[in-house]
Amino acid sequence: MGAGQVIMGVRNTSSGEKAKATIESQTGCSKSVIQVWHMDLSKLETVKSFVEKIKGLDRVDGIVENAAVAMGEWIVPNKNDGLEMSVAVNVVGTIYMAVLLIPFLRAMGKQHGVDVPITIIGSIVALSPEAKSCYDKLGSGSILGDVADEAKWEPLFHNFYPFSKFLLYMFLRELTNRTPVTKSGVIVNFVSPGICSTELDRNAHGPVGRQVKMARMIMGRTAEMGSRTLLHGLAAGSESHGKVLSECEIKDYFVPDWMKDEKALAMGSRIWEEVSAKLEQLDPGCMEAVVNF
Repeated sequence: MGAGQVIMGVRNTSSGEKAKATIESQTGCSKSVIQVWHMDLSKLETVKSFVEKIKGLDRVDGIVENAAVAMGEWIVPNKNDGLEMSVAVNVVGTIYMAVLLIPFLRAMGKQHGVDVPITIIGSIVALSPEAKSCYDKLGSGSILGDVADEAKWEPLFHNFYPFSKFLLYMFLRELTNRTPVTKSGVIVNFVSPGICSTELDRNAHGPVGRQVKMARMIMGRTAEMGSRTLLHGLAAGSESHGKVLSECEIKDYFVPDWMKDEKALAMGSRIWEEVSAKLEQLDPGCMEAVVNF
């Protein structure tokens, strides 16, 4: 599409370089267009380092947060907070990156007279009965503390990927309500690319792995087909702010009633407060910079 520069943030730089070579081979783009930078969403210090490098660029026209994991077993990447991997990556790491980027993109947009998009890759499964089965089991106390309880969640662990995307969506809905595009100049949307032939399930074994493989057999897309929805997210404009996008359309009507009732609204406020407090403790002032403009 003639991009002047594309930055790929990857956990495994060797795999990233292979992907870069494949893209260059298939598109014929210059070897100077794509750069591969290291970042691991389960390690928040690498997220901050990645964003600091981004801030050194002359211009950024859009961000796609595409990284996610679907796990087949309970793994805790950081013993200090005890969060399971899919929550650490799909929720906290993804949100932290967006939070750090928004003030920078706001300034970038003002400089060039444009609204800058952050397209966050979600999933329609965030709105599914599988996600609801976990939502219904949440206690009334700390959400992040609750979902770190392996013994409690082991029977429903096969639904943790949908649940992680549900938690992400609920936070983003709160975020976008607090940061209207007319004031913030940054568009944040939630894109479902569908089930694609990628390595999302590389860590998924047992029931989770079987679910993903079966879904891919029935209705799987190529990664290239799925990527069209990502580009649509970048181009969808301010009307997509805070919305669910799927099939290259805004489909916020997909959000079920149980995610819009009084209980769900209260839960959204809880996850906003908890994740915000966690990130403020890690990086004082980061949340204040997002909502005060």
